Amino acid sequence: MECKQRDEYLGDLQTSGRLDALGKQALDDISASFQRRASYGIATDQLAGVRLQVGTQEPNPYYLFIRNPSGGGRYIAGSTRFYILNDDEWLLNNLNNSWVGAYNNNVAVISLRSSKIPGYSWCKNTLIHETLHSTSLYSRIYTIPGIIDLHRDLNEGITECLNGYVMFKRHQECYNAWRQSVRGRCAIAYKSSTKLFFCPVSSHRNSTVGQFLLLRQCGI
Repeated sequence: MECKQRDEYLGDLQTSGRLDALGKQALDDISASFQRRASYGIATDQLAGVRLQVGTQEPNPYYLFIRNPSGGGRYIAGSTRFYILNDDEWLLNNLNNSWVGAYNNNVAVISLRSSKIPGYSWCKNTLIHETLHSTSLYSRIYTIPGIIDLHRDLNEGITECLNGYVMFKRHQECYNAWRQSVRGRCAIAYKSSTKLFFCPVSSHRNSTVGQFLLLRQCGI
């Protein structure tokens, strides 16, 4: 099962500001779901400065450059937070072939995959998941040596559990697809890690979170 509203949701991504508008919607959905104002670990007005600093310290000349097969590419600069990559760009820039989204803490970039392979293009749940990463505790403490790699399963499990909760609260059709999909862009990501955060708190029946978890019946 896949979401029937994907084309309507994405709209014309060539339209100026469309991708930024979707990013703002994801941030607003997170804020509304938890009734707390969500904010990026690295604020938009700080992005250019952070990236300039990284560029002067990082010896790899490609670190702030999204390469393409023709030998050219795009610089990660200024205040642009979201980048869409095709299949060739995705693999050329060493992003995991099984992913449809990624967040780079060091330069605060959300990468989204636009693929010709059915089921391997980003959608709403991808953007919410990566936006949760960009607003998380880890987006603020990522400079602690080894913290991201050491806590990867914990980080991904919590993030995908919260991703499901945001969709449950804000996008019911997407949530239903997320619950029922076996694989592809609508499926639950990091299933084994995510399962750890459903069952232990599912006894909180009187809370909205508890009701959400009970719907899953710990059956991920």
